[in-house]
Formats: sequence, structure tokens, C-alpha cells
Amino acid sequence: MKKLSLLLILSLLVLAANYIYTIVTNKFAHSTPLGPKKAITNCNVKANLQGQLTNETIEMHTVDHNIKIVEAETMQGAVFGLGFVHATDRLWQLEFFRKLARGRLSEIFGLETLPIDKYIRTMGIPRMIESYLSVIDDDELLILENYVAGVNKVAENLHVYPLEFYMFW
Repeated sequence: MKKLSLLLILSLLVLAANYIYTIVTNKFAHSTPLGPKKAITNCNVKANLQGQLTNETIEMHTVDHNIKIVEAETMQGAVFGLGFVHATDRLWQLEFFRKLARGRLSEIFGLETLPIDKYIRTMGIPRMIESYLSVIDDDELLILENYVAGVNKVAENLHVYPLEFYMFW
């Protein structure tokens, strides 16, 4: 438990240092599959992406305070862009919650999180997720598939993963 607490404190310190750097310099450093890592000073970025399942151009804008705006012709394209934006900024968080929902945190953190994994599996959360996926209609399933396709598009093309992946894996 002590090791987990130390890693949590270390990751919070890294996030705080990154936040302070962003505030002080007013620059956003992005490393995305859309191009090489570059410093963006005007915070008004446009990126075009071909949606895998939508066959349309999706525009993503970054405005003040690193707020993302996704513009698309269809709902499926917008959901694809949302998954892409989420993965660009929060890939580690998505992976963490995926492991948590399946009761597999111990694969990352070791024995300290084994009680959490046992609790999640005992409550049957993985079974509830599978049960939910079997009863949703095709439109909802298409939305989920487009979101996942956007997340996977980032993960497939990422050359350097976020810092948290190197800290815990």
C-alpha cells in the first residue's frame, strides 16, 4: 500500500508540474498522430481526420484553456472525434478505468489492489457490462463502436505513450 501511495503522489506531482508549466508559458505541447510534436502558442489549432467508420472529414479545434471542439457532419463522426480527443488527452485514464471495470487493476499495481479487483468481480460488474452490450440496439452499438474507433486510432498511431504508461507498466 505504501508503494501505491508513493506512486500516486509522484504522479500528482508530475501532473501539477505540467499544469504549472502550461500556465506559465501559455504553450501547449502536443504529440498526436496528426503530426510531429510542436509547441502551439495561439491555442487555435485545426486538425482534419478521416473517420474510419464514417468516411467523412472531422474537424477538431483547440481553443482557449485547451478546450476541444469537434465538428462533424454526422453523429457517428462526432462520436469518433470525441473518442479521438479523449484518447489524445486521457489515454491513461481510459486504460485505468477499463482495467478497473474488469477487476484487473492488480495487473498494473500488484497485490495492493487485489481487494478492489475481488470486490469488482464479486459485484459482477464485468458480467453486467456484457449483459448490457447484448441488449442495446444497433444505433447505440454503432455509437460505442465509433467512439472506440476514435480511441483506437490514437493508440495505433502513438509513437510515445503518456508518462503514466511508463511509470506503471
